[in-house]
Amino acid sequence: MNDKELYFNLDSSPEHPIFTKDGKTIYDFRFFKKSARNIPQSYFKIKDLIMILEKEEELNPRNIDQVIKKFTHKYDDWESVCSAIEDRILQANLITIYENLIQYQLSYFKVDDQSNQEEILNIFIRINFGGTKLNMSEIVFSYFKTNWREADSKFTGLIQNINKDGSNFNIDSTFLIKTLMTLIKKDCSFKLSLLDEEFVNQVKENWKKIESAFSNSYDALNSIFIFNNTTLLSNISIIPIIYAFYYNKLKLDNREEIKKYIYISLLKNTWASKPEDIVSVIIKLIDKNGFFNSDAILIIIVGKNYKINEDDLTTIRAKKNQRLLLNLMYYHHNYLIPKRSKSQQLDIDHIFPKSHCKKYFTEDPSEYNNIINYCYLTSEKNREEKQTCPPKQYFSSNNKSPETYLKHSIPEDSLFEYNVGGFDKEFANKFRGFKEKRKDLIIKKVNNELFKKGK
Repeated sequence: MNDKELYFNLDSSPEHPIFTKDGKTIYDFRFFKKSARNIPQSYFKIKDLIMILEKEEELNPRNIDQVIKKFTHKYDDWESVCSAIEDRILQANLITIYENLIQYQLSYFKVDDQSNQEEILNIFIRINFGGTKLNMSEIVFSYFKTNWREADSKFTGLIQNINKDGSNFNIDSTFLIKTLMTLIKKDCSFKLSLLDEEFVNQVKENWKKIESAFSNSYDALNSIFIFNNTTLLSNISIIPIIYAFYYNKLKLDNREEIKKYIYISLLKNTWASKPEDIVSVIIKLIDKNGFFNSDAILIIIVGKNYKINEDDLTTIRAKKNQRLLLNLMYYHHNYLIPKRSKSQQLDIDHIFPKSHCKKYFTEDPSEYNNIINYCYLTSEKNREEKQTCPPKQYFSSNNKSPETYLKHSIPEDSLFEYNVGGFDKEFANKFRGFKEKRKDLIIKKVNNELFKKGK
């Protein structure tokens, strides 16, 4: 837009609307190139109108003629403008511009050819905070690009590297800038006071180190079977890990520390409230201790009793939370591999079939639609089961094996024989007994995985 200027058609009015494919236009504003010739007489530069009108204490029908004379003295082409427009329309439009731009103090700034990019961005920020706010990251990212030509390509390359091999952690510039502010300024919040040339320069100078911290962090996530945003329920939860790698207070072989911290903080829904404050607490603790200690962190952000318990199983309802817990349950059974063919994708499936449970729990579907009755099956195996159940042939007494029951955390004495065709009065009791035993198995199994002795 540097080669164009904004004009207003002083002859436009509700009486003479302009109809286009986009609808009706009452007041006609247009951009014309500075080099343009033969601009219609009724169009006048907005900035020239403002220069005269902003000096008036008031503008109304009583003094409008005096103001119009000022335009005549200031601009040689003003008389030709006046000759092309009815007096009443010209007067009404000047008063309208005055009321909307001057009297009501609409924010505007004059940007000339001598204004540098930083000044323009600061003007943009000031205007933005006086009206409809844009995403803060867009403002900060614009500042980055103003002071660092390669910012766009560097940010894009980092995001692509994290999402390589089909991963999708759904990160964007907002997350990157929050992380950068945490690394450099040790503050996870968006504060314009943190945004200065020194901040940008430190990011530029330490970019290789920043890339390495990001790469190590997401490699660590992959090593604990968190491959994308399906199980990484909060992007901000990984910022303390990136911070620890950046300041050499965590190593890739500390996998068990990372696993305990990530799984428990996510399953306990720690990040649902004031996540930036939680990040601040954690990084201060890392600095104080000199290393990344998951137990110390979890005591602070969750509480002393941070093991997975029955209440956690009850509150896990969303599918993403369910997958996170199932990952722990199947951690060592060769199920959790990043790349699977379509037929080998993991489905969340019912152990006691949903279709059969509906007959006995008509008022409360949560009796059977919960993590205690869920397991992982490959898509291929799930399709086979849907053709043969109820009953579940995969878990039936005809197919009992210690390996199968161990893999799926199923009590060994589970009773899968029940009357398929008719009403089985014992079914509800059998199912509730199964749930109690499996609940205890799940809690024991996931805590054993998270709290390994000697780790």
